[in-house]
Amino acid sequence: MMGRGSRSLDKIMIGNKIVDNKSEIADEFVSFFTTKVNNLLGDYIPSNVPKIPDAVLPFNLEEIKNAFDRLSNKKSCGMDNIELL
Repeated sequence: MMGRGSRSLDKIMIGNKIVDNKSEIADEFVSFFTTKVNNLLGDYIPSNVPKIPDAVLPFNLEEIKNAFDRLSNKKSCGMDNIELL
């Protein structure tokens, strides 16, 4: 349910429950799409994508989050072609 003139979701319905906390809404979307992707992929692991141990990565989760927080969400849609209208 989009608020009038809003570019973000105000609330969503999950089963019989209305979720209006932005963090919970984001968590629900993550859970939904993660489940869908995992169901589609099953045990498939692309052979051209190496598995890199977390200890080897040159950045941590907090640094990634900070980088995403600095990005403008008004420039263009991502690779998934989803954009707010």
